[in-house]
Amino acid sequence: MSAKVLVFVAACLLTTAPALAKPAPRPSPTEVAAANAALVADVDRDPRDTKWRYIVIHHTAAEHDSLEGISAGHATRFRDPLGIQYHFLIGNGRSAPDGAIQLARWKHRAQSIHLFHPERAPRAITVSIQGNLHERAPSPAQMLAVETLVRRLMQVYAIPVDRISTNTNADGRATVCPGKFFPIDRLLYRLAYQDSVSLADWTNPLAGVPMDGPERDLEAIRTALRWQGGCRPAVPIGPWQVLKKVADGSVEAQILGIEGGLDCTAISRRFVAIHTPDGWYTRELNGYRSSSLKLRRGKAFAVLVRDERGPMQTCAWSGRGAPVCTLVPPAKP
Repeated sequence: MSAKVLVFVAACLLTTAPALAKPAPRPSPTEVAAANAALVADVDRDPRDTKWRYIVIHHTAAEHDSLEGISAGHATRFRDPLGIQYHFLIGNGRSAPDGAIQLARWKHRAQSIHLFHPERAPRAITVSIQGNLHERAPSPAQMLAVETLVRRLMQVYAIPVDRISTNTNADGRATVCPGKFFPIDRLLYRLAYQDSVSLADWTNPLAGVPMDGPERDLEAIRTALRWQGGCRPAVPIGPWQVLKKVADGSVEAQILGIEGGLDCTAISRRFVAIHTPDGWYTRELNGYRSSSLKLRRGKAFAVLVRDERGPMQTCAWSGRGAPVCTLVPPAKP
């Protein structure tokens, strides 16, 4: 073949071969924040709305999933043509930008099948975080998005803080969703006591928050638990079960289990409780299938709460005010 023919063939290949598609540039954090703000501002009542009464938070338990993939899987699993059972999905930087709020089932304003016992949180808006939060903490951008969205939903639908829950807290120990590293206590504390949110508030998603209390005794705490009613006969709330106890002088800590009625079915929950001279302080444990305590010696009274896979959080009392519980970061692989 002559040199002229070779040149001609090469030129044809260059002109007829499709150009390699360049990946779309990732939006900057500022652009993600602007898109989130626009989406959240647009959340409002719609004539198709049921009366939304709860917000339940999940995680996808996988790092490399996508809205489209989850929707296809849910369509098959639940035989639901609408697909995805989450109303909103928070990106993790892979299939969607870190912290991006993705509109999912909310497009249809349809109720979702998202709990083992759906009657425990009827008419719930479901928010899911992409990723496995039983292995890692959510990113600051993800938590900023969650809090921003939840605040807006609370405002629009008059949903109180005590109706914001996790899959675990609604279903009991049947699941650990959204994972033991989701900072539900910090989120609820901020929603109850803070008026605004910025990325700086979530620089460390695992930062500590004060425990609830004080109360004069554990029975007062037990009777104040909000178990949803509506069933006849209702499932009664059982007594506290002391699963573990440690003490140092006048201060003691306990792991408590309780069985009780939530709508028509029984549910098991676990709490850590610390007694100081001021009274009892408590914190419900999220994402624990089992739990134990270990006293940590030091200047302050502190206990390490563990589950079956290792350290979970440290609850410490400095000698005044409420004890503070801080999630223990996951171990590096």
